Amino acid sequence: MTRFALKNRMSVIVLAVILFITGLMSFVGMRREAFPEIKIPYIFVTTVYPGANPPEIENLITQKIEDKLDGIDGVKKMTSSSNESYSNIFLEFDPSVNIEDALRRVKDKVDQAKGDLPDDAQDPITQELNFSTIPIVNISLYADYDIERLESIADNLKDKMAKISGVLESKVQGKQEKEIAIDADPSLLRQYGLTLHDIVSAIQGQHKNIPGGTMLTSGFRFSLKVTGELSSPDEFRELIVRADKQKMIRIKDVANINFTYTRDRQSISRTNGKPSLTLTVAKRTGEDIVRIADEVNRILRDESSGWPAGTHYEITYDMSKSIKHLVNELQNHILMGIILVLLVLSFFLGTRNSVFISTAIPFSMAIGFIVLTYMGITLNMVVLFSLVLALGMLVDDGIVVVENIFRHLQMGKNRWQASLDGTQEVMIPVFTATLTTVGAFAPVFFMPGIMGEFMRYLPLTVGITLTGSLFVAFIFNPVFASLTMNIADVHKMEGGNKNWFERFKNIYRNFLEFFLRHPLLLTVFCLLFIVSGIFMYSAFGPGVVFFPNTEPEVVSVEVEGPLSQNIDMTDSTLKIPEDVLLRLSDTIASIKNLNAIVGSGKSESFSGGSAESHKGYVDVVFKDFNERKVSSFKTMAWMENNLKDLAPGWKIRVVKQQDGPPTGKPIEYEISGEDYAQLSVIADSLKKMFETIPGITNVGHDYDPARPEIRIDVDREQAKQLGFSTIDVASAVRGAIYGSEAAKYRIGQDEYKIMVRLAPDIREDINGLNQIVVSKEGKEAPLPSVALISQGANIASIRHVAARRTIQVWGELAPGQKDEQQPKKIAAAMVAKMMVPPGYTVQPGSSNREQVETQQFIMKAFFIAMSIVFLIMVFQFNSLFQPFLILIGIFISVGGVFWGLFIVNKFNAFVNLITGGAANFQDVTFSIIFSGVGITALAGVVAKNGIVLIDFMNRLRRDGKDLKTAVIEGGATRLRPVLLTATTAMIGLLPLATGIGFDFAHMSIVTKSETTLMWAPMAWAIFWGLLFNTVLVLVVTPTYYYTWEKFRDWQRSRGKR
Repeated sequence: MTRFALKNRMSVIVLAVILFITGLMSFVGMRREAFPEIKIPYIFVTTVYPGANPPEIENLITQKIEDKLDGIDGVKKMTSSSNESYSNIFLEFDPSVNIEDALRRVKDKVDQAKGDLPDDAQDPITQELNFSTIPIVNISLYADYDIERLESIADNLKDKMAKISGVLESKVQGKQEKEIAIDADPSLLRQYGLTLHDIVSAIQGQHKNIPGGTMLTSGFRFSLKVTGELSSPDEFRELIVRADKQKMIRIKDVANINFTYTRDRQSISRTNGKPSLTLTVAKRTGEDIVRIADEVNRILRDESSGWPAGTHYEITYDMSKSIKHLVNELQNHILMGIILVLLVLSFFLGTRNSVFISTAIPFSMAIGFIVLTYMGITLNMVVLFSLVLALGMLVDDGIVVVENIFRHLQMGKNRWQASLDGTQEVMIPVFTATLTTVGAFAPVFFMPGIMGEFMRYLPLTVGITLTGSLFVAFIFNPVFASLTMNIADVHKMEGGNKNWFERFKNIYRNFLEFFLRHPLLLTVFCLLFIVSGIFMYSAFGPGVVFFPNTEPEVVSVEVEGPLSQNIDMTDSTLKIPEDVLLRLSDTIASIKNLNAIVGSGKSESFSGGSAESHKGYVDVVFKDFNERKVSSFKTMAWMENNLKDLAPGWKIRVVKQQDGPPTGKPIEYEISGEDYAQLSVIADSLKKMFETIPGITNVGHDYDPARPEIRIDVDREQAKQLGFSTIDVASAVRGAIYGSEAAKYRIGQDEYKIMVRLAPDIREDINGLNQIVVSKEGKEAPLPSVALISQGANIASIRHVAARRTIQVWGELAPGQKDEQQPKKIAAAMVAKMMVPPGYTVQPGSSNREQVETQQFIMKAFFIAMSIVFLIMVFQFNSLFQPFLILIGIFISVGGVFWGLFIVNKFNAFVNLITGGAANFQDVTFSIIFSGVGITALAGVVAKNGIVLIDFMNRLRRDGKDLKTAVIEGGATRLRPVLLTATTAMIGLLPLATGIGFDFAHMSIVTKSETTLMWAPMAWAIFWGLLFNTVLVLVVTPTYYYTWEKFRDWQRSRGKR
């Protein structure tokens, strides 16, 4: 391969240019996203059974369908909720399951259950839950004039946004819809012998345009249309409901007609305390977020110039902005890393040699971008971090290859022959060294669950780019060296005896010679180093978290009142914390916007479309990370201490927006059993215990207390005798109270419902229910004759997990709380001491179980990675002991990780102390996911050091050197490439680990980085693990190699005797 490249050098140069240009074009054309697009197969089954209460829904609907769905392959979790008049069943499949296949299997099972459902129940609806409908842009519109004028502007914007290529839908929230309300008087209806249905039929029969066909006359074809649609709300008053010989009865004779706002306002919206409308834009799956958001911004700029004075808008959420920021930040880290790597190589090897080696970075990344684009992978923060991680490792192969070419040049060979021989000589060790790194990352690709879908791009990207670096090292580097390398570069690299690096090598030889005589002392030191590192971090570090607890960009203040609370009362309560937040000083919070929504909660679960008039929230949107003067954690802590008690009788929670893939809450338990009353007692008891755990806040459960209700229990036998079904009774009640939509009233392109119902003074009075008449096919009966009307309360919702009644209890980390393992241990101890009645169970929630599963996988992945490395080394060295030496180095790197995190955190604390907190250096907490994956990756990264040392010591012994000389000179000769490969790998990670770098777009120095908050645990883990491994392995590997070979020589000499 190298020989062919050297014979066709011009072709290789042209290939390099084409590869670079193609890679650059691929990079520019890649879709940008903040996080990878994780496809989670969610399917839900909704069944409506009018008039049934939650226990009836549970017994007659939910359990029947659950019995059929039980046992479907690939189901990870099945949950359900039985609510008033409807059932929802959710199935979460394993991410590897094809969603179309899953949907087909679920539909088949649901069809089997239809025969077991009540006749009055509607057919179940089975569909996929599409997460693509989550908005990518939110725009708040507010004005100094009335909201009705603003609605026309919002509707116009909505129509323009919907036409953008790639937009799935555009919605306006916060609008109060208008309707033509026809409020009938029941006494007048009885007087004239009419029903609500008669009014509906009259409207449907007269408010209509009907095509009359075509007429051919005088040589022309005319279309005929009978125009019956009314053009004014007043015209509905004159519509005839019934005409007889005595009198024509019009709608105005039995009802009031008004063109007004709908009776039930569903939501209220405010931006920075002012009434507003919210426009949301959602994209289609696979579309480019940045392109769509740019088009949205263009439309806003163009349209706003023509708006009336006093019209304002705020882009309260723009996903593309965070994507651009994250991408630019990581791109800066990559460029900064390249510069630092180039400087280090230049310092050791000279400018020309460093350029040879550094070509691996752009060309390897170009190969990576081409392959990733071909695979349809987006440019997201995981891919970009992977490139940062691989940055320093990309030059490792080039360092070894180019240095060996130098060595052959020094032997007197010409450049062509030196390039060929030097590359071929190290091809196998370079290939195996890269293979160990790729192999160590490989287990991460098979991580289970949502976290696995999130992290799989890491080994994929690293594997592709490192494979590309092999191509560069074996093809491009030899060609470039054969064309431009000269003896002056060799002399500069090798230096003389007075060179500073030669003096450093002499010091190293002395250290190594000392430990060759004291291997036991070195063993004790290494064991103490590993154990003490784990102890120091455990005792004095900030703790352990599953996923990095990053500083939030948005914090929600949630308000929840009694069930069925009026939306106006909820609005008044939400204004209390909202007013406080509006007056916050800049010393407490760096707030950009406040967005209040009344009428819905910020729930993580799908609500099924039910109204939540008792809930509301204020989204506190902070300024951009670089502009933030006050940490959002500090502001969040202030909110926790000052907002929660402002509204007695109401729950006020301060909730952090989740970043990254869904990982669940730190503490989460499921209580399962049969009796809901007993379940609620256990849940309340557990909730009170969890509230005492230090560092935990927002403790709650999903049990809804009894919802006040007016029950209308149908006497099915009596109704049947009178010729009515349950659905007839339910339809009569719904038509009288909620109303029936008779038709649409059109003004231009706008449509409004025409709603027929009883008058407000009747329908909003419990005694008014007695005046409802059930009618069908000429038969009529007053409601009390077929149903019993009573007041009471009922369970608002019955939830199942795995077909069992279940209540979930949870707790979240308090603002600033770094460690989640200790609270988890306390919670587990509390649960273990609980006396749970027979037939009831308390177990960790599904999210916590997934966390444990992922944690166990990472432990397995680490040992699998070591096994892969060990196997590759056995193939290369044909020995069991020499690969074992590399495993020792891996364990040393683990101790280095914990020592490094301890050092970083103590250094950060010291800097914050002497600057009075102005530096605001964040703690770096050990993350089970990120730091764990970093340790797994170290198994391959640090193996290169051992491979380089052992391979050269073996070569010296084959050349006839005695054991001690081979060990000492082998270590000294390979000191430079070992230090260079380790240093370049570490220094490439520094910008991301520290957040300090240079913004090449704005030509300014950056002192903090938002991406660092998430990726620092992994970056620092690899940095410190590699640092301590390099320092110690340069002594440990030669010492144990020497000790083992000396022992074998002693055994052989003893056997001869």
